[in-house]
Amino acid sequence: MATATVLDERSRRALERARAEGMETFEDVCGKMGWAIPEPPPPPEPHWSEVDPAEPEPPKTRAARKLWRTGFYILSWIDYFGEIFAYQLGITSPKYQYVIDELISIQDEMDAEAEAEQEAVEEAARIEAAAAAAEEEGVGEAVDGISGNVPENEMGYAKADEIEDDSVEQGTTTESSQQLSEV
Repeated sequence: MATATVLDERSRRALERARAEGMETFEDVCGKMGWAIPEPPPPPEPHWSEVDPAEPEPPKTRAARKLWRTGFYILSWIDYFGEIFAYQLGITSPKYQYVIDELISIQDEMDAEAEAEQEAVEEAARIEAAAAAAEEEGVGEAVDGISGNVPENEMGYAKADEIEDDSVEQGTTTESSQQLSEV
C-alpha cells in the first residue's frame, strides 16, 4: 500500500508543478515538451455477423436456409437414435463375436498353463540348486527333508526315528538327532 501512496504523491506534485508553470492541459504539456499528440485509434469495424445486410434477404433464400437447418437438425437426431437402436439389437457387434470370445478364453487358458509350467520349472531349478549347494557343504539328505521327502506323523512333524535312520545311514549324526533318539 505504501507504493501506491508514493506514486499518488508523485502524481500530485507533478500536476501542481505543471499548473504552477501555466500548463493546465495535456496538450499544453505535450507542446512544451515537444511531443506530438497521439490521435485516438479509429473504432474497430463490427464483425460481419453484427452488420445488417445492405439488402434484405429474399424470402426464397431465407426459406431455403431454414429448411436446410431444420433438415440437418432432424437428420442428426435420426442418426443418434438409429445408433442407439442398432446397439440394442446387437447389429453393431461382429457377426461371430462368440467365436472371438471363445478364442480369447482359450488363449488366456494357454497363457495361464504356460505361466504355471514356467513357475514349476523355476521351482525345480531352485530346489536342484539348493540340493547341489547342500551336497557341497556336506549336509546331504537334510535338503530332502526340507523338500518333503521325510515322512510326517499325523501332527505334521517328521518322525524322529526316520530322521535318525537317515542320518545314521549317511554317518552324519548330529546332537539333535541323538537327543531325539534318547526321548
